[in-house]
Amino acid sequence: MEEAIKYHGILRKMNNEEKIKMLESMIQVNGKQSLPILFDLLDDPNYDFRRVAYKELLKFGKTILEETSQLSKMGSNDQKYWALQLLIAMGDCSCSHIELALNEEDDICKKLAIEALGNFQKESSVRPLIRMFGETNWSVRQYAYNSLLKYNDKIIPILEEHLTSSSEDYVYWSVKLLGKLGYKAKQSLYDILKSTDDELKFIIASALGESGDLKILKMLVKCFDEENYLHSKRSSDSLVQIGKVSIEVIIESFKSKKPQKTFWHIYTLLKIGKDGVNALYDVLILKSEHFLWNLQEVLLKVGVDSLTLLNRLSKNSPKQIRFFAFLQMSQIKDNKIQEFLIKGLNDPYWVIQKLCMETLVSQDEGIVSGMKVALSSANENSMYWHVSVLKHFQSGLKVIVDLLRSENKQYVSLAAGALKGRVSPSMVSDLLYCLKSPHWIVRKEVSDTLISAEEISLEKVVESLSIEDDEIVFWISKILKNYPKRIYGQLASLLYKKSFPNNLVAKAMGIINDNYFVVPLQQCLMEQDDLLVLNSIWSLNKIIPDSDSKAIWGLMESLEFKNYPIALELVHEYVSQAKPYIEEGFLKVNKTLIKNSIYLSAELKYFDLIKNIKEIFLANDEELIVDAAKALLHLKHKEAVPWFHVALEKDFSDSVRLVLLSCLAALDEDEGLYQVLKIISTCSNETEKLTFTCEVLRLGMQAIPGLIRSFQREDPAVRKVASEILLEFGGLATEYLKAELNSSDVNVKFWCSKLLKSLNKL
Repeated sequence: MEEAIKYHGILRKMNNEEKIKMLESMIQVNGKQSLPILFDLLDDPNYDFRRVAYKELLKFGKTILEETSQLSKMGSNDQKYWALQLLIAMGDCSCSHIELALNEEDDICKKLAIEALGNFQKESSVRPLIRMFGETNWSVRQYAYNSLLKYNDKIIPILEEHLTSSSEDYVYWSVKLLGKLGYKAKQSLYDILKSTDDELKFIIASALGESGDLKILKMLVKCFDEENYLHSKRSSDSLVQIGKVSIEVIIESFKSKKPQKTFWHIYTLLKIGKDGVNALYDVLILKSEHFLWNLQEVLLKVGVDSLTLLNRLSKNSPKQIRFFAFLQMSQIKDNKIQEFLIKGLNDPYWVIQKLCMETLVSQDEGIVSGMKVALSSANENSMYWHVSVLKHFQSGLKVIVDLLRSENKQYVSLAAGALKGRVSPSMVSDLLYCLKSPHWIVRKEVSDTLISAEEISLEKVVESLSIEDDEIVFWISKILKNYPKRIYGQLASLLYKKSFPNNLVAKAMGIINDNYFVVPLQQCLMEQDDLLVLNSIWSLNKIIPDSDSKAIWGLMESLEFKNYPIALELVHEYVSQAKPYIEEGFLKVNKTLIKNSIYLSAELKYFDLIKNIKEIFLANDEELIVDAAKALLHLKHKEAVPWFHVALEKDFSDSVRLVLLSCLAALDEDEGLYQVLKIISTCSNETEKLTFTCEVLRLGMQAIPGLIRSFQREDPAVRKVASEILLEFGGLATEYLKAELNSSDVNVKFWCSKLLKSLNKL
C-alpha cells in the first residue's frame, strides 16, 4: 500500500471505481491511522474521492470531534465544508464548534452552520445567530431569520432588546421575526407603533402585515392617497416587503379608483413580482379599451417597471390589447424594451409587426445581438420583419450574411435581397466564411454575391487561396473565373502591392487561366521570392501547357516540396525529368536539396535510391534522419528494421527517438513496441519515462496484445515495464490477460497470472 501511495500520480490514470475500492480497503486495514490521508482526500479535486473520504470518516462518529473541529478551522475551503458536515452529523454536542463557522468568510459554510444551529435549537446559539443580521449578504441574513423562527417565542425577550439597536438591519430583522411569532410578540410591536417615528412605523407595519393583519394592510394601502410622496413610497415599500399577502387588499382598492389615481397600486403590484403582475393582468383584461388608454400616462410614469405587465398583456390577448401593450413599450426610453419588441416581430398581426420594426430601427447597434438570437425562433412570416430591422445596422448586415447558411430558400432569398448594394469590405470575410457551409445553395448564393462585389471582394478572395480546403478552393476558383475582365488590371497591380501575398496573386492568375497574365507571370520568374516563382511556374503551365519546366528543379534548393502541393503536382507533371535532379541532390551539401531528394525518392517510388537514403539515415544529422525514416516507412522497406536498431542506439533527442520508434512500429509492430519498452526500462529521468509511457498509452487497447507478447522477451526489465503499463489499463486488459493463462510460454503465464491477481480479476 505504501508503494501505491508513492505512485499516486500514476494511480490517477486508473478508473475511479478501482481507485475508490483501493482506498476503502486501505482504510479497513489501517483504521484511525488513516485520518491524515482521509482529511487530505477531502481536498482532492475529484468529487468521488471527497465523498468516499467523508463516508469513511462518518464511521468514526464523535471519536474524532477534536480533529474534525481543528480541520474546520485550519483546512482549505473544501476541507472546511466537509469537516462542518461531519460536525453536524455528530449532533448537538458539536454546537460550540459549529458556531465558530459563523466567522468564516465563505458564505456556503456560514449558511450550512446557520441551518444546523437552527435545527439543534440550543439556547447558546441564539445570540450568535442574531449577530448574522449584521452580515452584508442578504441571503445569509435570511438563513439566520429562518433558523431563529424555529425557536418560536422562546427568543422574544432577546429580540426585543434589538428593537432599539443603532443598526437598521438588526431592527428590521428583529421586527420581522417578532411579527411572525404570534400575538405575544406582536403586542410589543403594537405598543411601539403608537409612539415611534415614521421610519420605524413602516418597518413594524411591514412585520405585522406579513402575518396577514388586514387592518394594517388597509392602513398602508390608504396611504396611497396621501399627497406626501414619502409616505406613499414607504407604504408601497412596506407592502412589497409583505408580498402576496397584500395583493388582494391592493386589488380591491385599485378597482374602486379612476385610472389616473392608480399609480401606487400598479407600482406596488409590479414590485411584488409575478403574483402581483398576474393579479393586475386578471383585472385589466376585463376592463374596457377606454380604461386601458386612460392608463397610458400612469404606465409611462411607472416606466421600465411596467414592462413585465405589458409583456403579459402582449401575449394571448385580443389584438387591440396586444397593440396597446406594444405601443406603450415603444414609448419607454430604455434598452430593455428591445427584447419585447423583438418578440413582437413574431406577432401574427402585421400592424404590430410594423410598429415593432419601426421602433427597433431607431435603436442603436446593440440591438443586433438580441436580433441574432431571435432569428432562431422566427418563422417564414416574421423573417421578413427581422431582416428589415437588421439591414439598417452595419453589424446587422453580418447577421444577414450568416442567414445565407440557411437551407430555407426563402431565407436565403431575403438575405440576398437585403445585401444587394450593401456589401462592404468588412463583410467580405464573413461572406467567405460562409463558403464552409455544408449546404450547396448557400455556397452558390455567397459566391454569386462575391462575384457581384468585384473589386470590393477581390483582395480577400485572393488571400483566401491560402486556405487548405479543397471545397473552399473550388468555390474561390469559381469566383475568380467568373470575375469580369475589367478587374484583370487590378489583379495584376496586386503583384506590386506592398505587404500583399503576391504569390497568391500569381496563383489566382493561373486559376483564371487567361493569356492576359502571361507577361506579368514571366516577369515574376525573375524575382527572388521562391513562393512567387513556384506559383508563377504553376500558373504559366496552366495557361501555356508544356511550357519550359526547368525552373521547378531550381527551387529544390530553397523550398521543401513536401510543404507545397503544387510543387509536387509539377514534379508529377514532369516526372520524366525528375530522377537526374534527385540523384544529384544526394551529392550536394545543401540540406533543403537533400531533404527534397529523400522526399521525392519515396514519393516517386525510386527503390534503387534506397541505398542513398540508408547512407543518410545511418549518419548523425537528426533532421535528415527523421526525413529518411519517414521515407523508408513510405517505401515500406522492412529490410530497414535493423537500421532502426542501429539508429536507436545513438544519443538522439526524445523527439527524434519518438519518430524513429513510431516508424519502426509501423514497419514491425512488436519490434517497435519492444524498443519503446527497452528505452523506458533504462530511463533515469521521470519526465522522459513518462513521455515514452504516454506514447504507448496513446496507442490504446491495440497496444495490449503487444505488451503481453513482450513477456516472451529475455530482458527482465522489459517484462517489468510491460506489466506496469498493463496495470495502467486496469480492467480493460483483463480479458486479454485471461486468454494467455494457458500460454506455453512460462514468462507469459507467470506475468498474466500475477497481473490478474493485482487487478483482483483472477
